[in-house]
Amino acid sequence: MSKRWIFSPPNKSLQSEIASKLKISHLLAQVLINRGIIDITSAKNFLQPQIAALEDPSLLPDIEKASIRINEAVRKKEKIVIYGDYDVDGLSATALMYRCLKLVGAQVSYYIPERLEEGYGLNTDAIKKLKEGGADVILTVDCGINACREADVARSFGIDLIITDHHQPGQEIPNAFAVVNPKLKTSPCVFKHFSGVGIAFKLAWAIGQHFSPHKKVSAEFKDFLLNAVGLVALGTIADVVPLLGENRILTKYGLSALQYTEIPGLRALLDIADLSNTNLDAFHVGYRLGPRLNAPGRVGNAGIVVEMLTTTCRERALEIANFLDRENKRRQDIQVDIMASARKKVMNEINLDETTAIVLADQAWHPGIIGIIASKIVEEFNRPTVMIAIAEDIGHGSARSIPSFHILEALEYCKSTLLSVGGHAQAAGLKIHPDNINEFRLMLNSTTSQRLSKTDLV
Repeated sequence: MSKRWIFSPPNKSLQSEIASKLKISHLLAQVLINRGIIDITSAKNFLQPQIAALEDPSLLPDIEKASIRINEAVRKKEKIVIYGDYDVDGLSATALMYRCLKLVGAQVSYYIPERLEEGYGLNTDAIKKLKEGGADVILTVDCGINACREADVARSFGIDLIITDHHQPGQEIPNAFAVVNPKLKTSPCVFKHFSGVGIAFKLAWAIGQHFSPHKKVSAEFKDFLLNAVGLVALGTIADVVPLLGENRILTKYGLSALQYTEIPGLRALLDIADLSNTNLDAFHVGYRLGPRLNAPGRVGNAGIVVEMLTTTCRERALEIANFLDRENKRRQDIQVDIMASARKKVMNEINLDETTAIVLADQAWHPGIIGIIASKIVEEFNRPTVMIAIAEDIGHGSARSIPSFHILEALEYCKSTLLSVGGHAQAAGLKIHPDNINEFRLMLNSTTSQRLSKTDLV
């Protein structure tokens, strides 16, 4: 479909001021203005990000409480389990925290839920399993902010649950031991748009401060943090959070750390992707490294990625990296088939002139791939899209949206037809009984037709 271009009117006076004070071209100054960077300090920080500009981690809600509890667990030799997620952000955050806690001598392990069996986030069966394994503290990374029922289960088992997450909180906050999220209403953070691994980095920094007799971390811990920003760059870029503010700082230094990393798993990954001698940028992470790291979580078990990112054995790291490469090729083959099937359904079954939201469903589709396809359908047809993979008596759905439309709000409107739903403005996940799909399609189109104009769909 053809695209509608929207041009921002030039701001000549502000353009001249920024260009003059920063000694840059008027064109670059206008690009900064178009991106919402309209003062000298912000423009300078955007063009010349400095690691010294990172806010102290203590500004994050509950981070002091969380780091003190982790310090206590290390001292008492209690068992800490890191509960992650199966995407690149969650996996890199899990690896970062695991390496951090190993460095301070913790009794630590990690748990990555299986996408197809367990779905996203904390679940009660996993908490029970971890309790049976002796967990004293569960530390979530990149998940947990809406896990109210699961937090109550953990508390009933005597487990101290520490939630670190970057997703939007709901109206109710889990009754956990600590909840570290910059988007909480009580958060004094100036910058709130971290990735999950960005918040894990801040917690690692706070832990390092607590294990030092001074406010500053030790030289050994400083070296760890400066190397760990490579993992932060992976998750931050792959999760497509804004590369502004602290994210931009962490990504700039992280790409450099990644290029020269001595972490065996990252070194092996760069070798397999033929990037060992490349000046890395966001494209390389987003389109070369990210898909390989994501592949096992889409078509198998993602835990092996954390093993690769934490192992000290170069041979094992290379073995896993080769496996990730094969899994990514398998994912690509599955993706081609599903894309062809989905596109055929749109062309043959949907009248786009009368449709404001596309809902597609099929029993042959792999639930780990449909999110990618939903994004591609949105890109081609410029309509909010829900892809549903049907397995037995349940449909697993992935929703993606156009920039001007809040898909989660629309799905909440259709909640009566759904078994569960969660996500944010541009992407969401849901579960639905197959018998409800037609009703859901009608209800979603009803609300999108009221909220979207014809020009929104061009």
